[in-house]
Amino acid sequence: MYLISKWWSAFSRRIGKKHSTETALLYVTSAVKTAMDKKQGTILLLVDFSSAFDTINHNILIRRLRLRYGFVGKILDWMLSYLKERTQRVVIGDQSSSTTTLTRGVPQGSVLGPLLFSLYVQPIGDTIRAHELFVHQYADDLHIYAHFDLNHSALLAAVKQMEDCLEEVKVWIRELHWLPIVCRVDFKLLVFTYKAMHNDAPVYLCELVCPYQQTRTLRSANNNTLEVKRIRTKAGDCSFAVPAASLWNNLPTVIKTCDNLTSFKRVLKTHFCHIAY
Repeated sequence: MYLISKWWSAFSRRIGKKHSTETALLYVTSAVKTAMDKKQGTILLLVDFSSAFDTINHNILIRRLRLRYGFVGKILDWMLSYLKERTQRVVIGDQSSSTTTLTRGVPQGSVLGPLLFSLYVQPIGDTIRAHELFVHQYADDLHIYAHFDLNHSALLAAVKQMEDCLEEVKVWIRELHWLPIVCRVDFKLLVFTYKAMHNDAPVYLCELVCPYQQTRTLRSANNNTLEVKRIRTKAGDCSFAVPAASLWNNLPTVIKTCDNLTSFKRVLKTHFCHIAY
């Protein structure tokens, strides 16, 4: 604990029995109310890292533990052993899925998992403090805020301060290969689409994904195109089959023709990183 406490920044609120999303919310709300009492306004940026625990890059984490926190020798080997060759499966009643090897992420329900995640994202505090902003973190929830006097020039200055910080946060997120939420939703949809096309999804989902039937032979006949169903309402436009087909048809052929799910997910994530950043 001495090693962790030595490097733990002032902005971070530890994960433990005394801390929760409720205490974090109470603290930030109190700060806003106190500013109001002083006749100040507050700009608040709420950041939620979607599926963050599951997307931690083991190589980046180990490098950070070694270079930033001084983990060496057997201690670093223990961490490597803890992270590597983990597997998971889903069990419902007496039914069990096949076992999958985990190449990313930390166990969220473990003692070390939340702590390793906090160490993984801790450098973001350096970026935020450099912009002289207030910040409060609990696990993968981040509150960044600034107080300002109630005049137009002070408001503009606070907005500029927050925008500049956000741009640097985006760069930091990109370096970790974390996708924005919109891209992550599309990523998930396309993974299900790939599984459905390869009969690796429940039958009821496979039936919703239909290959496009060409009326005459064209050179593009084998480009893995899906039929986009006709819809009449915005609600229908949000059903699985419509965005699945539209997103799939807009993918480069090199992604659609990946011969296994692991390769597909890797190339697809790179594709979305180029789009997002």
